[in-house]
Amino acid sequence: VVELLPFLPPGLCSELVHAVLPLTSVKPEFGDFLVMALRKALLQREVDARLGGVIGLVLVACHTARTAASTPERDRTASEIVLYLRRCTQHQRDVRRAVYYGLVCIYSKCEGV
Repeated sequence: VVELLPFLPPGLCSELVHAVLPLTSVKPEFGDFLVMALRKALLQREVDARLGGVIGLVLVACHTARTAASTPERDRTASEIVLYLRRCTQHQRDVRRAVYYGLVCIYSKCEGV
């Protein structure tokens, strides 16, 4: 199901990411796979796919910041996601707006980034 994230509308993509986020604490490899699928969405040409990828990465970063104790692993994951999102500041206007909103959410929840 996660492989289909780049092809889903942004709203449905965010709902799916939100639904599977608890699985990342049970199986950390799934979290890596989820981030990889969302990065694929950022590389798509369609604005909706990119929006879904941005929203999904923001949800993953916020979930990681909320659930994990302050560890180097948590900070590394959030920092990687921020780097992915920084690359999106050259995309379409709607994507940039979602990136800037998401960065505010991430920085307000994760001090180590």
